[in-house]
Amino acid sequence: MGTRSEFDPVLSSLGSLASAVISVKDELALDVLDELVIAANHSEVDTGQGRTGFESSLFKKLAEKNEARVNLAATQMKDPLRQIVALAAIDQLKADKLAKAGASSKNNDACSEKLS
Repeated sequence: MGTRSEFDPVLSSLGSLASAVISVKDELALDVLDELVIAANHSEVDTGQGRTGFESSLFKKLAEKNEARVNLAATQMKDPLRQIVALAAIDQLKADKLAKAGASSKNNDACSEKLS
């Protein structure tokens, strides 16, 4: 482990906790995310080195459950890098949904053409 500017054990633990409970209880995971945001806003992790102190995939996973609440949490990040990373994870979920919808639409169109 590194110094406080390299690693924040509270931030890391909150992220791990939210990931662990997401499959069991969505609301609890979202509550933990709120605590993670508070901890991130007080963290001494140096984001100038590209470290956010949390896994961005957590925001993507939780956005599947409640996108509006996760988006609000992301916008409450005070550090610009953390906020961008969190919002990008949410946008990645949206892009995945659009790609999936587009693929589904193409499959439906192909089936319709075969039936014609």
